[in-house]
Amino acid sequence: MNLTDLIIYALAVGAATTAVTKGSIFEDFRQCVAAFNKTAGTLVSCSFCLSAWVSLVATLTACESGVSVLWFGKHVLAIWGLSNIIMAGINYSFLTSDALDGEDE
Repeated sequence: MNLTDLIIYALAVGAATTAVTKGSIFEDFRQCVAAFNKTAGTLVSCSFCLSAWVSLVATLTACESGVSVLWFGKHVLAIWGLSNIIMAGINYSFLTSDALDGEDE
């Protein structure tokens, strides 16, 4: 996995995690999961928590057989870290746009 792949995976993880944890289209899904299991409900409502697991799955799809545990671990952490930076930027942009929208009223 080269740097470009790493960034693409991080963007995908950040986008997917933000959509699931914050998107209105997944609101019913989050409520259903929370009603079924409190811990799982917390997982699908927490961007930081869910991104760790999505990063793990993303790295599993990218790794080739015979890779070392060190290679695998550093890529999971790299994707997780980059995706959280991306999500922080997305959340900040929404907060900033909401604040600006409130000033117009």
